[in-house]
Amino acid sequence: MAAFAGVLVFSLLICFSSSKIIPKNDNAINDIFDDKQLEQTPHVKEEISWPGFPYLKQVSAVAVDANGNLHIFHRGDRVWDAHTFDRTYRLKDTEQGPIPNDTVLVINTSNGKILYTWGANKFYMPHGLTVDLYGNTWVTDVGLHQVFMFPSPEASPDLMVGDPFIPGAGKNHLCQPSDVAVMNTGHFFVSDGYCNSRLLMFSPEGNLLREIGAKGAFLFNTLLY
Repeated sequence: MAAFAGVLVFSLLICFSSSKIIPKNDNAINDIFDDKQLEQTPHVKEEISWPGFPYLKQVSAVAVDANGNLHIFHRGDRVWDAHTFDRTYRLKDTEQGPIPNDTVLVINTSNGKILYTWGANKFYMPHGLTVDLYGNTWVTDVGLHQVFMFPSPEASPDLMVGDPFIPGAGKNHLCQPSDVAVMNTGHFFVSDGYCNSRLLMFSPEGNLLREIGAKGAFLFNTLLY
């Protein structure tokens, strides 16, 4: 329960971080923007030495596994725009079938080379990706309204939450789930997401244990644990 509360508090901190008050004292402001401190703080930077990935399209998520490899989730030939879903959050043009190209790239971060790719003919509108402590890959598909857990790229999913293409707010349905966070115990959290705006906690077997939030509440988009 403490971990569940921790995830919720972290999400609330993100929501209200923009209200932080910066002191008017000049020295305090200089401390905040001290170059040496900023250099020591982990931050995003462009890796110009890496080779390009010309077939990489709309990227929806990145994650780093226990070995330091970078996992990239992208949408192939699909684009999420104002015309992708109808007013009931159902995906249009499902007759296209799943994305025919590999949608997950695994990159060696020491040299930027692709180790392997996977995910062809599995997803319709990729969104979130998480790699847990045990190397399982968790993904969300906002078009399918589902969460999947893959023990390996070659395997079928060991766990699925939600019904394909059916959005909903009940115990057995999701609506554009955006991300997953996994505890060391195997319990996992789903930010559900763009329609329901709720946080769900599941057992390792995929049974719903907790629900926080409802339609009209603040939006969960990214979970960290």
